[in-house]
Amino acid sequence: MADDRISIIPFAPRSAYTAGGIDPVAARADAAYFGLTERFLVYGGRFDARHDLPTLLAALDMLASAGRPADLAEDQPWPPRIAVVGASPDDRTAIARAAARLDVGDHLAFVPSLADERLAAMVSVARAVLVPALADAVGLAAIEALALGVPVLASGVDGLPEIVGDAGLIVPPRQPGRLATAIASATADDRLHDALVVRARDRSASVRSRTWADVARETRAAYRAAVSPRS
Repeated sequence: MADDRISIIPFAPRSAYTAGGIDPVAARADAAYFGLTERFLVYGGRFDARHDLPTLLAALDMLASAGRPADLAEDQPWPPRIAVVGASPDDRTAIARAAARLDVGDHLAFVPSLADERLAAMVSVARAVLVPALADAVGLAAIEALALGVPVLASGVDGLPEIVGDAGLIVPPRQPGRLATAIASATADDRLHDALVVRARDRSASVRSRTWADVARETRAAYRAAVSPRS
């Protein structure tokens, strides 16, 4: 197929991520219920070939071995806790077993599937959203994080670098050392994190303005163009 017949149609965030009105105090209290302190990160709890979970767990192991950053408050856990959200029972078992082999299970907090509004609130008070991936054609987790002005730490695969831009940190897949550095920087370096938040919030307006009606309209247009006779 010729390149001029290919259409790239970005997805849109779910309405819960654009509605506004999130109470950060209530959101932090809800996160604390799951054992998540102020500097936690969020990871979508899937265990499949598209996700680079082994690299994430290896990065946590490296962070634990390297020791606590000197300027990180003692009341903050290290490595930072990661909310593993919405894992199925089978995925949760697989993730827990993989984490146990590296003795990093204590750094994971398994959070059940939540209503969209509740999950959006939790993401809104996270330090960053993690998207370690070997393939991600959609990038929805990154899109929804940016809709809330939350930085993203993602693998440099498929469309993730374009989605995240300068509103997060992009690292190569299967390189735990690089991911460990990104996690440490976003978690412990307040100056860097504040800069990433500013950039994420700058991008949030354009992300929030896109709707699923836009996705549907552009998809229909792409199909019409694909089947129309070429001049």
